[in-house]
Amino acid sequence: MLSQKDQELITEAKKRLNYEIDKDNGNRTRSRDDLRFLTIPGAQWDDVVARERKMWGRPMLEVNVLPKYVDQVTGEMRMNKSKIDIIPADDDADMDQAKLRAGKIKEIEYNSAAKNIYDACGDGITECGYAAMEVLAEYSDNNPFEQELKIKLIDDPINRVYLDSRFDPYFYDNAEYGFKITVYDKDRFEEEFPGADYVTNQGSNNEINKNLIVDDGVVVVEYFYKEKRNKTMVLLSDDRIMEKSEAEKEIQRLKDHQKMAVEQGIKLTQPIIIPEILKERKDVEECQVKYIKFVSDDILERNVWPGTIIPLAILHGKVRIIDGERYICGLIRNAIDSQKMLNYWHTTAVESIALAPNTPVVMTDEMVAGNEDDWTSAHKRNYAYLTYKPDPAQPNGPYRLQPSTPSPALFNELDRAENNIESTIGMHKTDVGQTGPEVSGNAIEARQLPGHVSTFVYQDNLIKGIERIGKILLDAMPQIYDNERTTRVLREDGEEENTLINTTVGNALNAAQNDPKKYSGLNLEDLKDKAEKEGYDADYNKMSNGQYRVIVTTGPSFETKRQEAAQRMLDFAQISGTMNPIDKYYYLKNADWEGASELAEAVRKQIPYGILPPRPGEKPPPPPQPDPIQQTELQIKMLDREVQRAKQINEAERMKTERVKQLKEALKIQQDAKESDVKIKTEIARTINEITSGIKDANNEKV
Repeated sequence: MLSQKDQELITEAKKRLNYEIDKDNGNRTRSRDDLRFLTIPGAQWDDVVARERKMWGRPMLEVNVLPKYVDQVTGEMRMNKSKIDIIPADDDADMDQAKLRAGKIKEIEYNSAAKNIYDACGDGITECGYAAMEVLAEYSDNNPFEQELKIKLIDDPINRVYLDSRFDPYFYDNAEYGFKITVYDKDRFEEEFPGADYVTNQGSNNEINKNLIVDDGVVVVEYFYKEKRNKTMVLLSDDRIMEKSEAEKEIQRLKDHQKMAVEQGIKLTQPIIIPEILKERKDVEECQVKYIKFVSDDILERNVWPGTIIPLAILHGKVRIIDGERYICGLIRNAIDSQKMLNYWHTTAVESIALAPNTPVVMTDEMVAGNEDDWTSAHKRNYAYLTYKPDPAQPNGPYRLQPSTPSPALFNELDRAENNIESTIGMHKTDVGQTGPEVSGNAIEARQLPGHVSTFVYQDNLIKGIERIGKILLDAMPQIYDNERTTRVLREDGEEENTLINTTVGNALNAAQNDPKKYSGLNLEDLKDKAEKEGYDADYNKMSNGQYRVIVTTGPSFETKRQEAAQRMLDFAQISGTMNPIDKYYYLKNADWEGASELAEAVRKQIPYGILPPRPGEKPPPPPQPDPIQQTELQIKMLDREVQRAKQINEAERMKTERVKQLKEALKIQQDAKESDVKIKTEIARTINEITSGIKDANNEKV
């Protein structure tokens, strides 16, 4: 017996489901008819006309040219695959963590065969305007206590999936609820959900259950809905933002840890810093996605989805809002009447030509008396001859009426019908492979451009649907991958690697050292550097840290970055012969494929220094080294110069010695001359003194 609260929950779900079904019924009916018209043989003739033609045995040809236009659009989607990338969105996020999340999403896509799912969605929105996907959380095959995210295609989206269209009727980004419907065979339902209380077509048929009653089955509805609550958030002194109750628990935990360390005399490698609450904000709204699976009068399952986004994605072709009503269509909607015209005129032309040999034969009853069966079946069987009885009333015997010639206007209408299909779809003959007057590649691309532009909305809406899947995955990751574990990620080169998440730098370092083969994705040197700077207890690959944003890029289909780079290199090799080194450098510098920057650097080295603007701190390159022969000759010349120099040095030393010797001799002569000069001068002075003394003595005597 359901509680009052559960009864109210189911009632609310039924009302919401009925609202979405009634509101979108016209679109889904038309899209369902479009899909049948495109794919089911015989669906291109109206029922009344088909019954009349069958009654009279007249042909009903279907020359279905619409698939080639659909295939062109979906083929281009397959050639230009979309890729989910993750970029940081706040200061707590960084590119390494963004790459980790992007690699995990690639791993999820690989395990889910998402490539096929995206292709099927592209087919759906192009053919009829509807496609749908979902994200599931399933327990891992390797560990029954750990969950993994998975992407799944929802088949028959026209009948099975509904999302809240009140706030965003285009892409459902603000959806508050969503539904996925499954119709079970009665026996299968009772086997899978024994004892469940449900209503069949013989039971209650009131208004609220109108969409839950089918003739030979049980309708099971999966209902996702957002439940909001208010909470108090605080800002801590260490810049962390947490719910107040969680912050108080964290502060108390750190205080207890500090107290225990003091009491037990434990020496801490780092001091425990207890944060304080700096700011507090009340009534912060928090959203939680809940889920129930129910039938008309019972809840079969209930759970909480680990994220804040309804895990369903509905994709559309073209969407228009007119007078508050939404109109959805695929590629072929406006070409249906033209396709009917094409079928009619083809059938008329074939019928006219085929019936020409079977124009009526004019004869009298007397002529065929007794041979009525032969003449009646003559247009169906090949008789060797036919007999008749002469009749004087028509002496020339039976004669066939002149067959009618198909009118040229018939073939004009055929051409007009084909042209109408091209015009209503927005694609023309060259867009689907037929040759035109253009002969050059540029002219052909220019001619095809209008067709690509007019149908790009389908590619663009597929990208937006994939972007929603990326948002759902990114939003649910912190809750699904919330424990310390080894997880696999897919690198951009297509190789898988193991890494650790929700752990510490110390644990990651130990894992990389103990099992380098298993953890080849962990960079040992980076971990050592991180441990020295941030400590061994610092968070490592914590999935709840930081905010990130999803972007989706699209381009030619390649399985890996290496395949893309190889193709780009081949393309570059074809055009590089007509380019000078400077053009090559700037072309490669602005290319965004892997390896382009390395090629650009190699080309730059071929350009003489000074032609391109030098980079900051760039120094001129050293002179080129000579070849071995030149180097040997240069060494011989250098040795010859050294020998000559040695000879010159020896000669200079000899001359220097000779000059010193000569100088000594000259100085000796000068010294000898000086000594002689001194003796002479001394002798003269003595003589003068003697003479002077004699004069003085004479004068004294006179006195």
